[in-house]
Amino acid sequence: MKREFVIFTDGAARGNPGPSASGYMIFENGKKVAEEFVFNGSKTNNYAEYNAIIMALERCKEMLKDAEECSAKLFSDSELVVKQLNGEYKLKSQDLRPLNRKVVGLAAKLGKVEFENVRRENKHISEVDRNLNLLLDSR
Repeated sequence: MKREFVIFTDGAARGNPGPSASGYMIFENGKKVAEEFVFNGSKTNNYAEYNAIIMALERCKEMLKDAEECSAKLFSDSELVVKQLNGEYKLKSQDLRPLNRKVVGLAAKLGKVEFENVRRENKHISEVDRNLNLLLDSR
């Protein structure tokens, strides 16, 4: 059976680098099936964005049974990260290379994963962002 996930990710940093957080929400058949929001410590915003995607793809992998495949559509408000993952922008930062490789590797293991840039006003991205800001406010 092929499962289909819709994923919304976001990363936030106060300062660059500065206190940062990453989070995601995963939907299947229109229902939220997973979410997670974590404090990263002092990191850049791009790190937080990549980490959110890694966390979400790892969670998708955990939710799959051994022989299951999935397709996933992942939405992020980070134009830079999405365009790097889609090969439209070069990856110039040495610090982001291992994160990019990890995302590409996870996506390959899952099956078909599409990355799409959306505006931060998207209701699900806004919800993830709100949760990240609450987490950062509590630190």
